[in-house]
Amino acid sequence: MLWGSNSDLFHSLFKQKSFEAFLEKTILNKVQNSLLPMLDHLQKQGSQVDLQDVFNRFTFDNICSLVLGNDPNCLSIDFPEVAIEKAFNEAEESIFFRHITPKCVWKLQKWLQIGQEKKITEACKTFDRFIHARIASKMKRVKGHDDRFLRDAVFNLFVARRDTITSALTWFFWLVVTNHLVEKKILGEMKEKFGTNEKSSLGVFSVEEVKKLVCLHGALCEALRLFPPIPFERKQAIKTDMLPSGHRVNPKTMILFSLHSMGRFEEIWGEDCLETCLGKDSSFIQMKMVTTAILHKYRSYPSGGGFCCYSKPFNCSSYEGWFIKVQITKKEF
Repeated sequence: MLWGSNSDLFHSLFKQKSFEAFLEKTILNKVQNSLLPMLDHLQKQGSQVDLQDVFNRFTFDNICSLVLGNDPNCLSIDFPEVAIEKAFNEAEESIFFRHITPKCVWKLQKWLQIGQEKKITEACKTFDRFIHARIASKMKRVKGHDDRFLRDAVFNLFVARRDTITSALTWFFWLVVTNHLVEKKILGEMKEKFGTNEKSSLGVFSVEEVKKLVCLHGALCEALRLFPPIPFERKQAIKTDMLPSGHRVNPKTMILFSLHSMGRFEEIWGEDCLETCLGKDSSFIQMKMVTTAILHKYRSYPSGGGFCCYSKPFNCSSYEGWFIKVQITKKEF
């Protein structure tokens, strides 16, 4: 019931032209006032930068601005530790801990309030205080839903957008910095479409402009194919059910399946197999505006050498490592 209500709510929101305009304004503001100044500072200092950390902060700020009308300014030159972002990260880590730990262990930790369960309790309190404060400030304009429903809707948006977009951007840039021919093709397309104008000199492009970049879209799709942000899904049956394959599923049975490898076969998903993620279009807009801004003004080089691997199997975030940490140089025009 909650999933259906959230789905209808988000579908209605994402399809509105006014939302796309607001999304564009929010991203442009964050790119111009936070992302580019921070990269300029790092380039002048000759410092290495962890792109995964940058994208985590950028995306978190964007979600807060879009959904709650409040920018916590996680992305700034001094890389501050922001309580709400730290709480969200700890909650995610603790949820993952439950998936890989025997139930009796984390249940005991929860009862004793120790270890990861103590962290998730404190993190949820911090997150809830932040969310409820933002909701309370806007309740006069939000009617028909209670605080709990709105809190859950907001949390779902954070989970759905923050790590997925961060993962996609991180792996995209890793592929680009290790394949400069691809970077050259994307930059060539940008020059062909936009030439040299005031906007291109600022390195910030509009929604309508980035939609024209076919090569960039293809490169992002290839990055998503090679490193899907959510390669696996885990579900638990509430009651007896039957899979499309004919296999019986008993209550409380845990099922782990690979969305990436199952594709969009009708025999698996049914007649609605071609339905896509509700936030797909808005996510592509955000990724394209960020990638064009960075590729237009900077060139990145991997610092050191190493081996690529995942830190979380349910979410393709990468380990802190050589392919995330890059050296930034500024392009001259």
